[in-house]
Amino acid sequence: LAIELRVMWMEDSFCKVLPKVELHMHLGGSVPFDFLLTQLRQQGFDNAELLARKCVINGVDTERTPSEQFEMFDIIRSSITSESDRKLLVKEVIRLCVEESVIYLELRTMGTTYEKLVSIIEAFEECKDLPIVTRLIVGINRSWDVEKARNAVKYAIHLKNRGVVGVDIAGNPQISGVDKFTEVIKEATNEGLYLTVHFAESENEPKADLISLLNMNPNRIGHGCYMDERITSEIYEREIPIESCLASNINTMKLHEGITNHPISHWIERNHHICISTDNPGILQSSLTDHYSMLKSDLNISDNELCDIAENCVEYIFAEDSVKHKLHELFQTFRKEHNLPQYTKKLGAN
Repeated sequence: LAIELRVMWMEDSFCKVLPKVELHMHLGGSVPFDFLLTQLRQQGFDNAELLARKCVINGVDTERTPSEQFEMFDIIRSSITSESDRKLLVKEVIRLCVEESVIYLELRTMGTTYEKLVSIIEAFEECKDLPIVTRLIVGINRSWDVEKARNAVKYAIHLKNRGVVGVDIAGNPQISGVDKFTEVIKEATNEGLYLTVHFAESENEPKADLISLLNMNPNRIGHGCYMDERITSEIYEREIPIESCLASNINTMKLHEGITNHPISHWIERNHHICISTDNPGILQSSLTDHYSMLKSDLNISDNELCDIAENCVEYIFAEDSVKHKLHELFQTFRKEHNLPQYTKKLGAN
């Protein structure tokens, strides 16, 4: 299933061992194919393999619309029928991240139930001996009503001392009216939670929603692929970090030739804040290593520059300074081992 992407990106050995920070990864989109297939079979689906294959996108999906692609998450949700299933999944996702040299992970999931969030946090706690720091972002779906969103925020606030660090607005970007969440988001940020939002992911996303999202003062935005000049200027001026989900954008932007026409090249040239992220690594069959390998092969980014991009992400995490200091120390050790110059912050526009 992964052949097309692996040939397209060619995993690089330096990128494999490079310490990495993952700031935009959905739990539902991170289910490994074999795990999903096993779960569906255990649930008694006769067409388990067909269903599992429907939850894979190799490069560019030319057969389904973006809205039809969102139906994959219904299949994935049907495969997780208990909190013990969810804990197994979270621990498998963390294990795969460690294999890819990810040293810090902010996993995100919709805040549908309190029990769901607790099970994820418990899985984090059971993985505390692994060489990775884990945190949780609670999602609000654009399709929800305000009361459901408020409940998700209440869960997040209640669990902020157990690893919940922020909230996210996500879901189908063509569903308009995100301004209805403004007061709910204020409740979250007033309690010290950070805010990230899915932003300009689709060319059909209403511009009024982009303005509403910016008015919520997000700490980071996800995607940012379809921003006009005015919006882009505001993002630059406010120095809002962009979670750049390259494999996901290759699909949504129909970039058959890779990322040469992706806006990330302009962000790098501008020296803007970027966080390389996977979005849905299970569905897209793409690791964070693949993403850094793509930067190296498609944009001719040097190993030293890759390390700078990776370490810059530390500055954008939703965590305390002590965690940032620990992560910088790990990068410092890596730089010494690979004869790379020591880190100097590369933040903001030239």
